Amino acid sequence: MINDVISPEFDENGRAMRRIRSFVRRQGRLTKGQQQALDNYWPVMGVEYQAEPVDIAALFWP
Repeated sequence: MINDVISPEFDENGRAMRRIRSFVRRQGRLTKGQQQALDNYWPVMGVEYQAEPVDIAALFWP
């Protein structure tokens, strides 16, 4: 009998390590509708990055 089942390898804690089967580039995945929504609504709904903490009260209840 031929055993053609591939057994997983284990780490030092006895947990099974899964092998990476494929690599997929995950960039540029916005649809046209998503990009249009960002372009249209970011000036009104978006919050720009700032290094200091965000004042939530001032942001939502000006």
